[in-house]
Amino acid sequence: MIKRVLNVKDPWSGHYAFPGGRVEKGEGHKEAALRETSEEVGLGVSEESYLGQFYSFQIKVKDEPINLGISSHLSVLSGGLPKLTPQPKEVQEAFWFKVGDLLNPNHVTSQNFKGFTGSFHRPCIVFEGHTIWGISYFILRELLLQYEGMALEENLIIDAGVLPLA
Repeated sequence: MIKRVLNVKDPWSGHYAFPGGRVEKGEGHKEAALRETSEEVGLGVSEESYLGQFYSFQIKVKDEPINLGISSHLSVLSGGLPKLTPQPKEVQEAFWFKVGDLLNPNHVTSQNFKGFTGSFHRPCIVFEGHTIWGISYFILRELLLQYEGMALEENLIIDAGVLPLA
């Protein structure tokens, strides 16, 4: 995940997110996801490691759709975790996390957040100084739902029910 740099022009400034950005002319969502990952954190993801798109939705502000959609993609890496190199104009911090951190009920809570349309009380995941909420929280929840019941290691089985909807 990344923590976005502070930028007064960015409504998601300072939030935790996944590498991403706009689809450029002539490319599809998959190509944009691979390019943005390389640009934002210096991680080259090969076509062979790409598993596919797993979650898409239209962003709404005050229940009205805006000209912004989210398309989430998944790749698998083998071997050790490569070093992430944050692009300093867009990314304040880049880090890896363990799925166990997401599934730990002690890390799941709810807090008040201020967004560009007001204040909200939302579920979130808090661990090691990171607070993941909003769009990123729901992308992670959807990923866990799709792998519900899968055993990652002994005594760690994916249970998306740990992450509440509201």
